[in-house]
Amino acid sequence: EKKEVTHPAPSPIEAVGHLVTEEAPATYILLDYHEYITDPDVKRRLRDIARAFPDRNTPERGCHCVIVAPVLRLPIELSKEVAVVDFDLPDAQAMKELVQLRAAALKLKVSKAETEELARACQGLTMTEANNALAKSLAEVKKFEPSRVIKEKESAIRKAGSARLCTKIVLPDQMGGNEELMDYLIMRREAFSDEARQYGLGFPKGILITGVRG
Repeated sequence: EKKEVTHPAPSPIEAVGHLVTEEAPATYILLDYHEYITDPDVKRRLRDIARAFPDRNTPERGCHCVIVAPVLRLPIELSKEVAVVDFDLPDAQAMKELVQLRAAALKLKVSKAETEELARACQGLTMTEANNALAKSLAEVKKFEPSRVIKEKESAIRKAGSARLCTKIVLPDQMGGNEELMDYLIMRREAFSDEARQYGLGFPKGILITGVRG
């Protein structure tokens, strides 16, 4: 029988110190521990854990330490001791289920086409961000509006500071030059369709344009 037990620790060092001496095979989860992982004492005890835990494994049950964190801050001393597992953002199906769940809870009528459009608008967000975007749309316009969700996505991308989301629509005949690029984009636009997903095609990753300015 699996049992979940929570042991609050007075300090980050005492938390990992407890694991060093704990003998029972179990999975220990350290939440938001990235803030403390660079501390010299914490690093030393985590290395001790990495060496001690394999000896405590049994055929029925293993002994594991899991650090859950929103960012990766891994000191070089721990790079050989830790396996890093990245979790992908929710896919379109997960976002579709979220929209359906929220609509049902709020007794909103959302068509299948609207659900799919909202799911596409939510992609690239975490579940929490998508929930917040839907809630804000409901507060502002009394319904789930894809354009409002995209506006929240733009805000999230802007906070990350690594990219910019451009939502202004520019038609091909409004652009000068770059004929080869336009031909390529027109040819590849079907790669963004649901049919392409069902066929197994992935989204184009992007385009690198190089050359002399002017």
